[in-house]
Amino acid sequence: MQVLLVCLVLFFVASELYQWIQGMTLPLPMLIVAGVALAIASNLRSLSVPSWSVQLFQVSATLPSPVLPNVSEPVTLKLGMTEFSVQLPNFIY
Repeated sequence: MQVLLVCLVLFFVASELYQWIQGMTLPLPMLIVAGVALAIASNLRSLSVPSWSVQLFQVSATLPSPVLPNVSEPVTLKLGMTEFSVQLPNFIY
């Protein structure tokens, strides 16, 4: 019953939001700026970044040494006729 109520509310909100967006009008310069912003955002991975800008934002920090697990005996779970064995690490700091 709760799922049905949530779905009904979400459908109502989506339909009202759709009608509100349909009634909105934007001036041409704003549409052009939005289109350019979407084009840049969608092609951000393929853009080449100048080397000088990468060097400006590099942060030198020492990373802590990794925590090595001390593996203990495997944990066995039995669900019906199926048995699962899981190796859980025992972290030592």
